[in-house]
Amino acid sequence: MQIVIIFKSVTYAQRAERILAKKGVTSNIIKAPFGKNSGSCAYGVKINDKYIAAACDIIREVKLPYTDIMVKQPDGTYRRLEL
Repeated sequence: MQIVIIFKSVTYAQRAERILAKKGVTSNIIKAPFGKNSGSCAYGVKINDKYIAAACDIIREVKLPYTDIMVKQPDGTYRRLEL
């Protein structure tokens, strides 16, 4: 399952990717694919679902602000993940 942590800018997404990599969590930066609700500058960090708990803990620990956590559904749509 694909999880995307959404940030308000590419800069925040880049910071998240670097921090996660240092902690051993593989991620990729993507343009937020969720339309107008995510904002025109929104980017996400895509991670495997097995890393979601670790990734969220790391991002919260360093106080990096994110706007949403989304999960890709089998039909290709995304839904908000409530943690």
